Amino acid sequence: MKYVILTIILLISTVFCSAQSFSFLEDLQNGGLEFVNREYDEATPKRIKITEKKGDGLLWITSFNFIEGNIDLDIKGQDFSPQKYIGLAFYGQNDTAFQALCISPYALLNEDYTLRKNAIKYYASPIPKDLNSACDDFAKLSLNRWFHVRLHIKNQNVEVYVDNNASPAFSSQLIDGKVGGKFGIFLSDGAGGEFGNIKITP
Repeated sequence: MKYVILTIILLISTVFCSAQSFSFLEDLQNGGLEFVNREYDEATPKRIKITEKKGDGLLWITSFNFIEGNIDLDIKGQDFSPQKYIGLAFYGQNDTAFQALCISPYALLNEDYTLRKNAIKYYASPIPKDLNSACDDFAKLSLNRWFHVRLHIKNQNVEVYVDNNASPAFSSQLIDGKVGGKFGIFLSDGAGGEFGNIKITP
């Protein structure tokens, strides 16, 4: 019996030890952040604020190569416009070849269904493919707030969960067959935002 208990403890320890969190300040000091057409306004260990700028932008977290699993983070938009999307880039080969799942906070939390149904966009850069999502559960939430996003990427499929909802707000097969690469933050043309508590688990 004691061996069974020990095995369970070791398995639990392995799961927790394999989770990886990130400190924006440490990565800034160690050169682990790579900005593409964006700058940061302020940063703490758990949070970073990225300024608005014309054109798409990226923040690569270069200290980690993402293959599959869960990426969790908190997001708050700066400018509430339905055309401005912020979210996660992954499987980055370079600054023009990557995939991204991003959210319009304005559209996601708006009462207008025609906006909500396009709240989440899936990109396989350089050619975007926009897919709709059902976001009815979030219509009554306040716009001016942080919300939690989890990307679950496994076996060439991706799911997006918002605010720890049990059902995905979006799901799809991955467009590109490539697996693995850089990951980071994606901001569409003119968008800025705040991002915090990034964590990766298997």
